[in-house]
Amino acid sequence: MPTNVSPEYKQAEVEYRQAREPRERLECLQEMLRTIPKHKGTENLQADIKTRIKQLREELSGPKKGAHRVGPVQVIRAEGAAQVSLIGAPNVGKSSLHDRLTRSGAGIGVYPFTTHLPQPGMMPFEDIQFQLIDLPPVS
Repeated sequence: MPTNVSPEYKQAEVEYRQAREPRERLECLQEMLRTIPKHKGTENLQADIKTRIKQLREELSGPKKGAHRVGPVQVIRAEGAAQVSLIGAPNVGKSSLHDRLTRSGAGIGVYPFTTHLPQPGMMPFEDIQFQLIDLPPVS
């Protein structure tokens, strides 16, 4: 069906297409909805405009509430021939082994939980380099 829209609606549509900011676009959509003729031929167009208004309002209201997913605290890019992780309980010598093999100067203490974040280091073996990662203890 023909929509037979008014010149005011056409002008509001031109402004909507030129608008770049979400707030401007929302104002233009509201103007389009206000000036569109209300008859059977424009029902789908009205529904489309209302959907766009709803989406813009959600976008402007900010992030959705709900489940917030957190990514890894620290990402260590793989280097060398292989990436090897030292995993174990507290106070078993993971940091000491890491320090001896990589000469990284990792913090070593006589108390548990000295390592708080993963510490990478390169371990040479013959002519190959392995990345050795000292992980915090698993308890």
